Amino acid sequence: MFKKILLTLLIIEAISTSFVFAQDQTLKGTLTWDEPKARHEALKNIERQIDTQYFKSKDEQYFEHVKSREQNPNLKFQNSQITYFSGGEYSVVTEGEKNVHYYTKDGTLFKVSVCDVAFSDNWNYPRRCIEYGYPRGNFLTVSMDVSPEESYVFSPDGTLLYHWKDEQGFDAKDNTVWERWNDRETIEKGSP
Repeated sequence: MFKKILLTLLIIEAISTSFVFAQDQTLKGTLTWDEPKARHEALKNIERQIDTQYFKSKDEQYFEHVKSREQNPNLKFQNSQITYFSGGEYSVVTEGEKNVHYYTKDGTLFKVSVCDVAFSDNWNYPRRCIEYGYPRGNFLTVSMDVSPEESYVFSPDGTLLYHWKDEQGFDAKDNTVWERWNDRETIEKGSP
């Protein structure tokens, strides 16, 4: 009888010690994302239409963003990220802002991406960005950026359009359709 009580007390002690010890430990690791999880999170509570009257239809810094880039291909912009596409289009996001502006090669706004976090050199992940056409403000696509190396882009009906892995962007059939040349510049095979 004494052995049973002693054994029971030892088991209770071992369980409670393990529980207390486990509470003091911090678990570290990364959250794993797959396409269904990214789709579910990306498509939550999306406004299908936005008011675009607050966006300017022309890039007020067109010369700096485009013409000076032609003269100096290695030019870097302070406090902003400019992404150039092979079709001549480009996008601009400024530090501290949540909107990415997409312009045609002549500096005319054609879409805006509204993100849930403001731009900085150290983006927080995951982050969601919803693209709207300009000037109508209609919902075009949504991206779920799960890390600096991986993003999922979906159509309004939830169809996977692109899956970024490192420097390669793949379509739903695993064909490479985009290429990223470095962390500050992206060249797309096509248009954005």
